Amino acid sequence: MWRDTMKPLRLFIIDAWALVPALIFLLYWSFTTLVIALVGIVFFGVIGWFGVNIADSD
Repeated sequence: MWRDTMKPLRLFIIDAWALVPALIFLLYWSFTTLVIALVGIVFFGVIGWFGVNIADSD
């Protein structure tokens, strides 16, 4: 079990770092933050799909 600890954390196919804008929406509910969160999730999901990882920026 512990050998899987280096795998990136994902929710289905979306990297967990891409869901940070959803946390902002959960803290302040409005239509504007919903749109910003969805755009952020799509943006970070797309750059994650191309192999750019937010957590591994050296």
